[in-house]
Amino acid sequence: MLYFFTDLYKDEIFFSAICRYNRYSGNLGSKKSSYNLFGTEFRNEIRMFPCHLQYFSSQFGQETIYTPEYLIQKHTILPLYFPFLPKERNMDLIEDMKNNKSKEINIKIGEFAGGICKNIGIRVCLKCIEEDETEYGEAYVHREHQVPGNLVCYKHFEILREIIIPKYSVKEKYNIYNLKENNHYVNEANFMCFKKLCIDIHAILNCTQNDINIDELIKKYKVMLIQKGLASTTGITNWKKVNAGLLEFFPRDFLDILESNIVVDNAFTWTKMLLKRKILVHPIRHILFIEFLFGSVNNLISFKETEYRPFGKEPWPCLNPVASHYKNDVVTNLEISTRSTGDKPLGIFKCDCGYCYTRLGPDKNIEDRYIKRTVKNYGELWINELKNNIISGNYGVSKIASIMECDSKTVGAYAKELGIFELLNSKMKTYSINNKNEPRYCVSLEPQYKFDILTLIKENPSLSRSQVMKRLQKQCTWMYRYRREWLNSIMPAKIDKHIDCRNAKGYVDWKNRDSELSEKVSNIIIEMRRHNKNITITGISKELKFPVKKYLNKLPNIQKILEDNNII
Repeated sequence: MLYFFTDLYKDEIFFSAICRYNRYSGNLGSKKSSYNLFGTEFRNEIRMFPCHLQYFSSQFGQETIYTPEYLIQKHTILPLYFPFLPKERNMDLIEDMKNNKSKEINIKIGEFAGGICKNIGIRVCLKCIEEDETEYGEAYVHREHQVPGNLVCYKHFEILREIIIPKYSVKEKYNIYNLKENNHYVNEANFMCFKKLCIDIHAILNCTQNDINIDELIKKYKVMLIQKGLASTTGITNWKKVNAGLLEFFPRDFLDILESNIVVDNAFTWTKMLLKRKILVHPIRHILFIEFLFGSVNNLISFKETEYRPFGKEPWPCLNPVASHYKNDVVTNLEISTRSTGDKPLGIFKCDCGYCYTRLGPDKNIEDRYIKRTVKNYGELWINELKNNIISGNYGVSKIASIMECDSKTVGAYAKELGIFELLNSKMKTYSINNKNEPRYCVSLEPQYKFDILTLIKENPSLSRSQVMKRLQKQCTWMYRYRREWLNSIMPAKIDKHIDCRNAKGYVDWKNRDSELSEKVSNIIIEMRRHNKNITITGISKELKFPVKKYLNKLPNIQKILEDNNII
């Protein structure tokens, strides 16, 4: 049972309260305080992510507010990481801090692989010190001020000052009044960027996991990238454009201070990792990306779209001019075409009345919903109404075209198809409905083309993809355009053009190679971790002198080792 402990103040970082207890208790050293509080001589107060919290909490009795969950949520910076990590990993981190697994925490949050601003020490705000002394009679270290990369106070928008830490100290780890003269990181040019960053850090620390979670966040990233024209409508991101945009959005020295600068042509820059759930990216880098795409964290939270909907939600209006439901929202069948229309998505809308039209998106206002691009199928209702208008003889060709919302040649073509062209009293040249559509959309071609392709592959199993496509160019082109998924599923596997030339002539026993290299990879990781090196696949490949990433799909043992060590 703990007989004495100093209360934690609002937004106080946990190690600040421990150091204050160390002074008040009169203990000669921090090891004695650690033993009293945590049951171990392990110096827990120097860590941003303290452990043994279950033991600490148990000393206050069952009704204490100082539960491990409360301490983690209110007095550590771990909540900054929660929105950007999978839920199961967050639960593991909480358990690690409750117990004695301090060595695993930095690995699980990615600090070893991608930490930032590690050399910037404990920071305080001069105005916060004055207010704390007035309200509590003493000053303390605030949690938000210790977030890596945060150099401005959220409450006063004052530049934070760094505490001078003495190399040797028995009773105190720091003196909150012993400050460096100025903060040389923040200047007039980048102050607004750091101010905005501190506001968003505050928003992250005070949001809930219902507001932001990694799975929905990645979906929101993808939607906004498309909306901003930084990705295609099919979701392919133009990273060169994204990186150039980020460099234009943020001052370069600001990114340098946060150790998050970008090389536009670099294939392994940190921006690409943001859309991969399994790869750990520092929360500050996520916040920078959020500011670039959404403007702020609060804007991100209020943004609810997790799926790209260039035409909004169903239903959509039917644009059949002769239907009783004309311009009413009754269409629920929408297909977004994968065929190229530049940067704009093409929507194909099919109504139950048979009318099928296309529109270019995205919709910018309500009027855009009623602007069609082309009509793919008019349907029986439209054709019957056209027939009645022609037979009645009350209208000329131009008037009928206006009523039916088509051009005159379409009126003539359908009149010819219906066998009533002479009733138009027109000498116009018309096209044939069937001949116009057959080369592109004739469904009857599909069974024969499928049979031709399957037969050729079955009779010639050694043919490559390119050889099949060369022999059946017409069939493969048609299937690629209209039945691409089916074609890809039955075609021979692609040949790796980048195969290692040194082993091109000989057979590689990948199972044996995987077994040989896996032990070496484990040893390399242990050595790199022992020397506090940044552990990456590239670094392992250099030590191993073998391109691990290139052949990772053939090396299951190595892949498991990398996953277990949170490297991929």
